[in-house]
Amino acid sequence: MKNFRIFLAEEDGLHENEWLRKSDNEHLGSDSGKIARKLRRTQKLQPGDMKHIRDYAEDGSDVNSHIHEAHHKGVAIHPAYHEMVDRLDKISNRPIGHHLHAYSGTTDPRQHMNDQHIMHNPAYTSLSHEKREARYHAGYADRNSSDIHMLHVHLKPTDKAGFIGGGQHESLLPRHSQLAINPKPSVFKTDESSKKLHVWHATVHHQD
Repeated sequence: MKNFRIFLAEEDGLHENEWLRKSDNEHLGSDSGKIARKLRRTQKLQPGDMKHIRDYAEDGSDVNSHIHEAHHKGVAIHPAYHEMVDRLDKISNRPIGHHLHAYSGTTDPRQHMNDQHIMHNPAYTSLSHEKREARYHAGYADRNSSDIHMLHVHLKPTDKAGFIGGGQHESLLPRHSQLAINPKPSVFKTDESSKKLHVWHATVHHQD
C-alpha cells in the first residue's frame, strides 16, 4: 500500500476532477460496485443487521449528534438509541479485511486534532470508498470555510470498519476511533478559483 509521501507527490498541483477520476482501490475491483461486492463477501451481515443499517441511513446524523452530546456532557446514551447502537457497535467492530482507501467529507480536521495530530470521534465515522460520494458531502461539511476538507483514510485489513454498503458505498468506523492525521494534506484546485480542496491523509491510530 502506498504511503502518504507517494500520494502527496503524485497529487501535487492536480485539479480535483483529475483526482476524482482516479481510483485508489483498483486492487479490489475496477469500479465501486465490484469493490462493494468484495467487501460484502468479506463481511457477512448477520440477521437483523439490515434493519439497523436502514435506520442509520435515515437517522445517522441524529444518532451521531446524540452520541456526541452524551459524550461531552458525560451522560449515558438515551435508552431509545440502545438497540441501534448495540447493533452498530457489532457491525462497525468487524475488521474490514482488505487494504482499503476510504474517504469522508469533514470540517477542517485541525480544529479537532490534538498536538500529536490525533483526532478522536466519540461517535461513528462514516466513510465511502467512492471519492465522488465523499466529495459531495464535503461541500456541505462547513459552509463558512474558505476551503473544502476531506479525509482519505488508509485502512489496513485488521482495522475495524464495518461495511454497510448502500448507495454511498459506506463503511463505519466504530465509536471512539482515533485517527492519526498527516500534518500536510493533498491540496487540489477546484472550479471555484477562491476555494481549494484539502484531502487529509489518515490512518487508524487506536480503536477500543
